[in-house]
Amino acid sequence: QAQVIIDLVSKEYPNAQVNTSDGCRFDLDDVWIHIRTSNTEPIMRVILESKDPQTTQKYANHMDEICSSVLT
Repeated sequence: QAQVIIDLVSKEYPNAQVNTSDGCRFDLDDVWIHIRTSNTEPIMRVILESKDPQTTQKYANHMDEICSSVLT
């Protein structure tokens, strides 16, 4: 399911620079999003960082929608 989420994020943000050296990191102009599955737990982490809380929240909400569409 993690790969399905990564594929959906790739389609949502086709202009992002992608780094797959440790999970999958998407670098956009105003945020970076890192998606990584755990090697020791049955979980996937999604980490976001931007310059302001509103932007981070906007992308976090979008990531929640994407993950929920796959996991429910």
